[in-house]
Amino acid sequence: MTCAETNSDDCVLEHKQMTAVGTFCVRCDDEQAAQPLRLRCKLCCETCNADADDAPNDELEDDNLLTNDELGDDASEESPK
Repeated sequence: MTCAETNSDDCVLEHKQMTAVGTFCVRCDDEQAAQPLRLRCKLCCETCNADADDAPNDELEDDNLLTNDELGDDASEESPK
């Protein structure tokens, strides 16, 4: 996503209001107006790209989780305390 280098007044207001309801990034990503929010709002890239960067790591962590059955019998034994 390409974003502005600064934040317009409406950008800051929208970020504050829409982040609370979870629609800020949707607007940043999807708005098709002549002057979409992302082109006047640095917060779109700072907030929404940060969220996007986290997603692949979460997916990798889910893919790397193994059950006790996959690890073998030794994994199901309790560790000494």
